[in-house]
Amino acid sequence: MIQRNFGRRGGSKAPIRALAIFVGISAYVGVTAPAAVADAPLAPNTLAAEGAPAAPINYNVSGLITAPTPPVNTNGINLINGPDVLTGEDRLNVLVGDQESYDDNLFRIPSSFPVGTTVSPNASRGDDINNGYLGLDGQWTVGRQIFDVNVRATENRFSHNSNLNDTSTNAEGLWNWEVGSFLSGQAGVIYTHSLAAFAATRYFGRDMVTATQYFGSFRFELGPHWAVLGGVRQTDTNHSAFDAGSSDFRSKTGNIGIEYAFSADNTVGIQYLYTDGHYPNEGTLNNVPFDFDYKDNKTLVIVKYAVTEKTLLDFTGGFVRRTYTVEPVGAFSGAVYRGNVTWTPTDKTQLLVSGWHQLQAYLDAQSDYYIANGESITPAWLPTEKLTLNFIASHETQNYIATSPSAIAFGSRHDTDTYEQLGVSYIPWRALTVGLAIRAEQRKSTYAYYTYDDKLVRVNVGYKF
Repeated sequence: MIQRNFGRRGGSKAPIRALAIFVGISAYVGVTAPAAVADAPLAPNTLAAEGAPAAPINYNVSGLITAPTPPVNTNGINLINGPDVLTGEDRLNVLVGDQESYDDNLFRIPSSFPVGTTVSPNASRGDDINNGYLGLDGQWTVGRQIFDVNVRATENRFSHNSNLNDTSTNAEGLWNWEVGSFLSGQAGVIYTHSLAAFAATRYFGRDMVTATQYFGSFRFELGPHWAVLGGVRQTDTNHSAFDAGSSDFRSKTGNIGIEYAFSADNTVGIQYLYTDGHYPNEGTLNNVPFDFDYKDNKTLVIVKYAVTEKTLLDFTGGFVRRTYTVEPVGAFSGAVYRGNVTWTPTDKTQLLVSGWHQLQAYLDAQSDYYIANGESITPAWLPTEKLTLNFIASHETQNYIATSPSAIAFGSRHDTDTYEQLGVSYIPWRALTVGLAIRAEQRKSTYAYYTYDDKLVRVNVGYKF
């Protein structure tokens, strides 16, 4: 896994380091976890089988200082190398593994809707899914520069819905660069090719989503306390299915800001972001051609504060204004925020509480924006060095904006998504990881078509040569 720390290569306290390793392993076994223990908060639906929703893309408070979080592969296995971070030590690992899952509502349809008429005559509501993968993970250090590469290919096979069989790929390349003692940053590319989320697109065939992100960032230290930072990012997303083409998406984002550090754990900063979003395929609004292209202007305050040695606060919030290129319909302006409180009472236990209010969309349906209000709680426990457990409970309300295709089709749309999940991983030795994940999700919507319950069980094993 590539850890993005904007060129700062210092270590952290042992308890936090251990739990960070745990979080990486949890992601490997299919358990939702933040990208870092005291960093990005939980996002809904990041435990995803083939065809289940990937994590929402947050254009308001993600990808500010560091490189953007990589799109979550809907196979749920793109973070299998959790313990490896930017250590400055060269490595080259071959990764192999296999995962077995059972999903009792693969297409995320209401229980009252017959699968034979809703999806296809030969479709099965539940399915056994096998994901076998082969990958390569490497890191090389040249002077003060660190290069990371992670590539993975996965064969996805469905026991009953064999028309969905596919090969997905995931690739990441990162250059963690430094020039002298005061200037550092990152540059890289992230590529994913995977089956789209049925819950997001409502297209029940094999729709492969290809997403590519190019990014660069810098940090210039003005002294012991002040730093100027910024970055650029370009995102391209394409669907293979013609009927899902309205969610093909291009965006360009730039940000600039300044940060003041009271200490290593206490910082405050302000940033300005500008995003130009473009949809190459023209859409319609009330049966009239409509240009969904938009521009976002955001001003955000970023605070990191160590309340005590065991309690960390991480908050990003501010104001966003979105306007559409031609029409004012669907324009949005208002406050956005995302915050975490992380409590680490012992070396082996941790509690993460998160809350957010954001304008966001799923990777698979980037024209379907909604206002998300959510909260989650995640207790984690490492009873031994080899055994890790965590539990996550998350609740989110989703109010779709006026230009959302869902809101256009149904007049308005308001959803509530709740899930609970338990994850266990066992590492007999460093090269071998065995994992179990169990998840239950309940979604309610003002439009019955989007209401469903789902249960997912996943067992996997991975080996690193």
